[in-house]
Amino acid sequence: MQGPIKAALEESKQMDLIEELRGRTTYLATNEVMAILGKRRNTLCQWVREGKIGAIRTGNAYLFDPHTLADWLSLRATKTSTALRRAA
Repeated sequence: MQGPIKAALEESKQMDLIEELRGRTTYLATNEVMAILGKRRNTLCQWVREGKIGAIRTGNAYLFDPHTLADWLSLRATKTSTALRRAA
């Protein structure tokens, strides 16, 4: 029973984060996105180079549009929940 409950809580947290990002009016720095996604800088930069996640290059840094990041997270959450439902 722990599995479905934990998954529901994680999905709820994810939706709260998505709504928070959609309400934001300023771009996110790489460090902020690293904290949100729980990923290292190298992984995040690789995803940007591969086109997996959108970012704007400013000098030697990336800036992330919070609305684009929210859409990206939402798409990933949808894919994950669909896969979990199929597995059940």
